[in-house]
Amino acid sequence: MHAFLAACTDVSVDVRSPYQFQRASQGMQDQNMISDGDRLDIYELLARHFYALDGLNQIVTGSAARNWAETFTVNGSFRLERSDKTTVVELSGRDNLEQLFSKFTDIETTRHWTNGLIIQPVSDVLVKAGCYIIALDIGKNPSPTIRSGTYSDTITKVDGKWLYDHRCLTLDPASPAG
Repeated sequence: MHAFLAACTDVSVDVRSPYQFQRASQGMQDQNMISDGDRLDIYELLARHFYALDGLNQIVTGSAARNWAETFTVNGSFRLERSDKTTVVELSGRDNLEQLFSKFTDIETTRHWTNGLIIQPVSDVLVKAGCYIIALDIGKNPSPTIRSGTYSDTITKVDGKWLYDHRCLTLDPASPAG
């Protein structure tokens, strides 16, 4: 019985994330990996970005415009383009982004739903990411889709905090706003 107990307690557990395990099993180096904590921080960045964009301040208090702008690096940029890559708007710098936010006329009646976030590490302080987006007009019942598309992001870790360095929303060809 003691041999059985000894065998059971001599078990090592692999605590790598599924992504890290897959990369390791494919012979890829972990030197450019980000931690699971970093991944959670990037998910929170996405949530804070859209929480501010929807003008919500029950949890994240303060100016929604400033909160949205602060999800970007100091010189971060935002680009909105149609499916044919025609630029609708492109700005950089937090102050400019905060001013852009003030021109959004549908903050109080829009809810953004994201899905399919993918995070591809480039280094331990830089990732490429993207997700799907659907924006609904919650001022109407039923709530119609007013925008849909995909985000392509460059996210960097600055002073221990993940922020958008570049964020591009490409509207779908049949998006109502496209």
